[in-house]
Amino acid sequence: MIGRSDILTYKEDAFALERSLNQEDLNPTILRASYNETELKYTRNVRTFMNHFDGWKRAQQYDDYTLICESDFVPRIGLGEMPAFWPLWYEFAWGSLY
Repeated sequence: MIGRSDILTYKEDAFALERSLNQEDLNPTILRASYNETELKYTRNVRTFMNHFDGWKRAQQYDDYTLICESDFVPRIGLGEMPAFWPLWYEFAWGSLY
C-alpha cells in the first residue's frame, strides 16, 4: 500500500532508519532540509514545519501512499505489513500519526 517513505532530517544521521525501512520494503529516501540565511533565523519548530510542508508537497506527486517520518522515528518490525487505519476506498482519504 505504501509506495515510498521519506525521512525528513536536517543534520541528523538517518542511515539506520533508512536501512530499517528498506528491510520493510518501504522504499525510503532521506530528504535533508537546507535553509537560506533568513530561514536559519527561524525557530527550530518553524523550520521543522517547513520541512514537513516540503514532504507533503512531494507526497502529493504520487498516486499511492507515502510514509513521512522524521529521522528519530522508530519503526516496528513488520511495519510494512500493518493494516491501513483509514479508508482505502475513498480517493481523498489520508492519514497522519504524530
